[in-house]
Amino acid sequence: MTGPAGADVAGWPDRTTEVRWLLRDVVKMSLLRRFVVEDDAQDLMEYVLLCSFVALVGVVVWQSIVTLIGLDYLNFNSGTQNIWETPDP
Repeated sequence: MTGPAGADVAGWPDRTTEVRWLLRDVVKMSLLRRFVVEDDAQDLMEYVLLCSFVALVGVVVWQSIVTLIGLDYLNFNSGTQNIWETPDP
């Protein structure tokens, strides 16, 4: 393995490793370019985002409904317990 100016340096990558790194970087850049330029699945992504937003809102609303039902039941139970009278023996 040779370093700068042809010096033999241990630990420096050989040419095939450098070419592999360069090809990997080129592939990453081409994938990134394709992701930015092409819009083939844009509508699919919009539906995915819309569905995830609806699901998130559904979870928040469901938690609020559960809390409200629990409070109503607690108020009903307290009111029922307060109007109960002990029967005469």
